[in-house]
Amino acid sequence: MERRKVMERNGKGSFVHQYYKPTEIICGRQMKEWLPFSVSWWHNLGSQSMKGQFKHTSGILYEAEKAELAFEMMKRLDIEYFCLQGSGGCGPAENLLQTEEQQKRLNVIIEEKMNKYNSKLLWGAGNYISLEQTELGAGTSPSLDVFLQSLALEKINVDTVLQLNGTGIMFWGGKEGYQCMADTNLRLELDNRAEYIRKTIEYARKKGFKGQFYLEPKPKRPGRFQYHFDVAAAVLYLKEHDLDKEVKLCLDSYHAALAGHEFDYEFRMAKLFQTVGTIDTSPDRFLDTALSEIEQVKRWVLVMYDLIELGGLSGGINFDPKDYREKYTEEFVMKALFCGQETLSWAFRAAAWLWENGKLEHLRSVRYEEISEKEANYNMEEVWERMKGKHVKLERRFYTEERVNLLLEEAVKAVYIAD
Repeated sequence: MERRKVMERNGKGSFVHQYYKPTEIICGRQMKEWLPFSVSWWHNLGSQSMKGQFKHTSGILYEAEKAELAFEMMKRLDIEYFCLQGSGGCGPAENLLQTEEQQKRLNVIIEEKMNKYNSKLLWGAGNYISLEQTELGAGTSPSLDVFLQSLALEKINVDTVLQLNGTGIMFWGGKEGYQCMADTNLRLELDNRAEYIRKTIEYARKKGFKGQFYLEPKPKRPGRFQYHFDVAAAVLYLKEHDLDKEVKLCLDSYHAALAGHEFDYEFRMAKLFQTVGTIDTSPDRFLDTALSEIEQVKRWVLVMYDLIELGGLSGGINFDPKDYREKYTEEFVMKALFCGQETLSWAFRAAAWLWENGKLEHLRSVRYEEISEKEANYNMEEVWERMKGKHVKLERRFYTEERVNLLLEEAVKAVYIAD
């Protein structure tokens, strides 16, 4: 098998899926149910280099042009969902009243395009991200005015999600952190953040929102030190503040890497604590030429395997670029999105192959067979008597990583679709 990128298989600009077949039944469901793809177009189409493709460069008309192009691209790629910054998405405003008015006007335009293209809103996020005054946090800010302004922006976001019939509301953690431990009241900031989330949930439920809330862990950038560092820290935070029944996690493969984790580890941890909600990943990274096609797909197989075991996502799989390249073009964005769809779909097919033949589960069960049968009722004296004269050495049969890697490669190749 040649080391080709999935984008190259269909020629320039054709974008004909080979691995992603939306209505094909796999493991009892259509692929589009297992893989509900989504696009965050404010990043995908919001770079400086993309602005030259539009007649306008700011304001409502600029956002309307971006939305039209985004929906056309989604239609070409069979992407059903999109994500939105549901407050302040039109850029700077004099005050909250102007922000709300701009957002309402934009929502009308988006709603018309949703009906035209039969698209759906996956989730909305409050846009306090680009505000200078939130440099020291929004829900964790030491400023009362900044805290309250950010919370008011969440109201606009909730209203937008309700108007557009969205299925989720996102709490982004990218600015919720601290600069210097010496002058930081950790308990106050963490409690305020929980209050911020709770007030938003209360308002949304009062207004009739029945969807899912998400919190996105992120260890750094733009903040220096951020509270929701990874899945473990976020789960602990949600449980401590009794928010885990309402809030699931948005798992971002790039953020996992920033925290020093593999993404399959973060996904498995979230699955273990029943907090898997939705996935974010950067489409740019699927064009990484440093990895072979097989290796690119392999890194997602275990995530897809756990997704099948989980029974699917409450959210979706959102393409949100993290490399804000200087020379974004419509063609580049389409290639990145298409390559992301094909790579994840190929990985999903490999995971389904493993799931149905039971090879991975058999390997794991054999590895843990002895310790799984350990008696529960014993004491330290009994352990001492059993082990005091025994020489123990860890046997090679417990080192199964090489076999797992070979199995993953076998799975990827087993579902390969030739030209």
